[in-house]
Amino acid sequence: EAGADLVGTVWVEGRGRCVSKEQGKEIVEAVRRFGERRSRRPTKGVPLKAGSSPPLVVGVFQDQSAEYINSIVEEVGIDLVQLHGDEPWSMIDDIDAGVIQVVHVVSGGPGVDTSGWVSPGAPACAVLLDASS
Repeated sequence: EAGADLVGTVWVEGRGRCVSKEQGKEIVEAVRRFGERRSRRPTKGVPLKAGSSPPLVVGVFQDQSAEYINSIVEEVGIDLVQLHGDEPWSMIDDIDAGVIQVVHVVSGGPGVDTSGWVSPGAPACAVLLDASS
């Protein structure tokens, strides 16, 4: 009953949970078949809001080219892209889907000013702060 806002798929070769194109398509189809999805892809540059839409399928990428990412978006049908590597913010403009940008932070390190990162017209739909070691 609680539902889900996002369903993740990993597209990083060598990771244990990396999916193939066929597996990715099956996941997207299963989410859409669930009956909650009417359309895909939120508007680029519009912040995501929890609970405001049916589940979206997110593709997690790490230091891969925009061309590769866009081919997965188009062929598999994922709704959002999570850039989880060291991609520059400027790469967001080259992605053909909404983007969740990961910012790596160091525990106990300097603060991070997030003002303006996710607002109407900002490049990312959401920002994820990652404090992993």
